[in-house]
Amino acid sequence: MISQVGYTWSRVILSINQTQARLWANCNHYGKQQLAGHIDLQLPEGSLIYFRQEPGLKNKLLGSIQVAKILNFGVKDRVWKCSYDSQFSSSWRPPLIG
Repeated sequence: MISQVGYTWSRVILSINQTQARLWANCNHYGKQQLAGHIDLQLPEGSLIYFRQEPGLKNKLLGSIQVAKILNFGVKDRVWKCSYDSQFSSSWRPPLIG
């Protein structure tokens, strides 16, 4: 469960390479999963990717998608800074709704 529900934004990475999938949400690494077999994921030019919230979930993601990036390589760590990184002071928190 993502503990940051209620903030005005979320950061999510799903990194997939030929043999492994990894997931990060905000500043938490939720794990990695070995894939069965070897995949070669290629999206045709002009493909569409949709983002949506599963209906009926209690803790819905709030806010809007401001940036969606598709990278042509897998990542082994999050690609953003967190509040405990040097980008912000230790007391910085994203704004709450309300």
